[in-house]
Amino acid sequence: LGLFCLSRSRRWYYILPMAPFCAIMMAAALDNLTDAGTKFSKWLALAGSAILALMRYCLIVAGSLATASALLIPLLPSIVEFDIPWTILVGVPVGGVLLLALMLFDRQPGEPVSRLTGLAANHAGVVVGCALVVAIIFGCLLPSITKYRTAKPFYQSFRHRCTGIPPEAILEINTRSTGEYLFYAQTTGPVTWATLGETRRIADFFERHRGRRVAVMTEVKQRDLAKLERLFAENRLPVSVKRPSIVETDSFGKTDVSPERKKYLAGWIFEMSPAQP
Repeated sequence: LGLFCLSRSRRWYYILPMAPFCAIMMAAALDNLTDAGTKFSKWLALAGSAILALMRYCLIVAGSLATASALLIPLLPSIVEFDIPWTILVGVPVGGVLLLALMLFDRQPGEPVSRLTGLAANHAGVVVGCALVVAIIFGCLLPSITKYRTAKPFYQSFRHRCTGIPPEAILEINTRSTGEYLFYAQTTGPVTWATLGETRRIADFFERHRGRRVAVMTEVKQRDLAKLERLFAENRLPVSVKRPSIVETDSFGKTDVSPERKKYLAGWIFEMSPAQP
């Protein structure tokens, strides 16, 4: 766990492989405490029973809400402008139905869930139900929402629009080189990178590619909009800063470039004018 925490990027799923082992160690420790025969172990057993009962009711409520979402989720686009992924539209209601069916099946005579899983009868349904909830969250919800949290869709769309343009003819204007475009777009080579203040470096890029098709991408910030417009004008680029070829969608799927958007990724693809004789 300590080695995972040393990573600079701090992505949450780096420590995900540790979760099953931590759960097993915690379960073993609690099992030893409940078998100790002390007063503390009796209180711990009572607390465990109460927690299991509460978790069962929570699973029933979660299953009911997830099932009802089959009617509620399709109404959201009429309230807010939001493109709901089909994986949520289908996966959440189906998961809710499975969860309710599991809770009902667990209450049948003969303890069928316990017999099928080999777990103790008092918590077999809860354990399997929690596993199903985790599967819905990590297999359906998070992958569906991730596309609204990262720049991956923008970079992949930009790469598709840049078909036929070599990586060296792509300019990234940013405060730092993140490498996200190379990672998400899987380009065949590195692109040219410069900060907004490196006007000489940017001018050299455009001079080298006079008469060729080039692409420019940057994170547009409202406070830097005037600088970017001046940069485009100084290099006689045949495009407008306010009318990019491709724009990163916001959390609601919008692609506008209104002042309300403090920052967004944008790209311009155009043909440079030939060099002057």
